[in-house]
Amino acid sequence: LNEVQRLNRNLTFSQRNAEVFLAFLLNAKDPNSPESQSIDGYLSSAKDHYKRVLRNTERDDTLIAERLRAQLALAMIEGRTGSPEVAASSLNKLVGDIRVLPEASKQLAEVQETLAAALLETGLTNVAANMRGGALKALQESVQVYNQLVGKEKNKNLDLRRKFGKALYLYGQQLAQSGDLERALRSQQSAMQVLEALAQSGDSREEDEYYLALCQYEVGLIRVWENQGIEAFESFQLASQGYSRLMDQKPQIPDYRFQLARCLYHLGDLAFQEKGDQDEAKLARESMHELLLMLLDKDESNRDYQYYLALVIADLAEMARDAGESEEAMVKLDQSIGILNELRKAQPKNGDVAHYLARVTALKGDLVLDAGDSKGALTKFQEAQNIMTSMDDANLVPSLPQHVREFYVASFLGSYGHVLEEASRLDEAKKMVATATEMLGKLKAERPNDARVQDAFEALQSRSVGAEKKDRSSAGPKS
Repeated sequence: LNEVQRLNRNLTFSQRNAEVFLAFLLNAKDPNSPESQSIDGYLSSAKDHYKRVLRNTERDDTLIAERLRAQLALAMIEGRTGSPEVAASSLNKLVGDIRVLPEASKQLAEVQETLAAALLETGLTNVAANMRGGALKALQESVQVYNQLVGKEKNKNLDLRRKFGKALYLYGQQLAQSGDLERALRSQQSAMQVLEALAQSGDSREEDEYYLALCQYEVGLIRVWENQGIEAFESFQLASQGYSRLMDQKPQIPDYRFQLARCLYHLGDLAFQEKGDQDEAKLARESMHELLLMLLDKDESNRDYQYYLALVIADLAEMARDAGESEEAMVKLDQSIGILNELRKAQPKNGDVAHYLARVTALKGDLVLDAGDSKGALTKFQEAQNIMTSMDDANLVPSLPQHVREFYVASFLGSYGHVLEEASRLDEAKKMVATATEMLGKLKAERPNDARVQDAFEALQSRSVGAEKKDRSSAGPKS
């Protein structure tokens, strides 16, 4: 009996060590580094280790927790290095295996921890596969299990709280994208409380500040979507300060630089929209542009970097347009459209890329119309509409709440109506503006406190197509 207990303890100990090492490998910040091949080798060895654990625990009910952890580890490795579909299938099986365990085994703390982690990983896998309904459900269940575990531990297990904070952050992110902004904000604020406590503890880790900044960024997005510009600006500032500190401590980690660039994108936009500070907006955008060029110099094929580069170039084009530099604006818009077109070819199922390509194409139509070419402007708006139609046909949805997407569409249709009017196609223009007004009217009824919707609705409602020409507007919140 003593020998069996010793073997069990050794297996548990080696399993814990393996989990720590596996977490390090799976969270490798730069998989394109020269060391990536050695990391792949370590992951292969880790797979062999966990397969041996499964063989060794197959007939020993006293080692059920170790067996379940091994199943989870194998699914996580598959999810990062192999097929997401295979990983999702393994995770679903693991969750099912836990739920049919005898009640005594099911309630073991180690088993519940594995269940929470498996649900969290299922959520991540579904997010990667664009299966948002499944992601939201899995993340909600993960939060519930972690909440119960943390309550039992009474704040003693910091690693458990760390995972709880991460689950709350991811759950809030999915809630926001599904349009439930009130619950999303509560989830992010709860995550921030957990992570701030960890950051102030004697056992704080770098990842605590990283996830805290991620939460602050998400809160900023929610504030933008709720048209709370000043509060959004403050949240993005806090996030950018966190990333700046991390970047100073670990300049070799590109993700810190990239996350700072994402914050600067919103800070530049809000500095202009909310504060009217063109100099601050320009500084933020130019700083973001410089950061992204530095990142692409090291990793030129990174699509996330390319996507945000296209966004900031489009913003710089708008600034050039406002400054009367129409030629410079056109050159920048063509650069942005070129990048987004290439990304769309490489990622035909990416709703964000298609969404922004439609927006920048319409922006170019505005610029062409500024130059007096109503026919050319109409062509560009038709291109933008074709992109939006293809998105609907392919069921592509950008990672935005529904009311934000609808506001974009209504703003686009309103601008399209103005272009049709300039091209003397008045009947079509009237129908387009009427459709945009109807959409904004519904949004206004659903969101009576959203001044942005109210202003856009009143502007369109007061306008008579075919009457005296008025300034056009294609206003819309940034994504």
